[in-house]
Amino acid sequence: MIRQRCAVVVGMGASHGIGAAVSRRIGHEGLLVYVAGRTPEKLEGVVAEIQQAGGQAESYILDATKTRQVDALFSHINARQQAIAQTCWHIYQQPRSA
Repeated sequence: MIRQRCAVVVGMGASHGIGAAVSRRIGHEGLLVYVAGRTPEKLEGVVAEIQQAGGQAESYILDATKTRQVDALFSHINARQQAIAQTCWHIYQQPRSA
């Protein structure tokens, strides 16, 4: 069985800026792109751009600081028998004050 290759773009900026640009580029290269982050409306905008350009993309809502949510994304990809070819992480968490 040939597994569909995919890419995962997660975290801050996945729906705009550099993250969105990376997502669009990966979509242009022919991989299914999982655009993951916290804001559904922003994610759907990037997904729509990729799809309108002929690529494949899906949004996946998660908070990248929540391990279980990130694990759930990769479980979802594994259950669909997709092979991850690329990952791109844009994560930043404000340091807690002492």
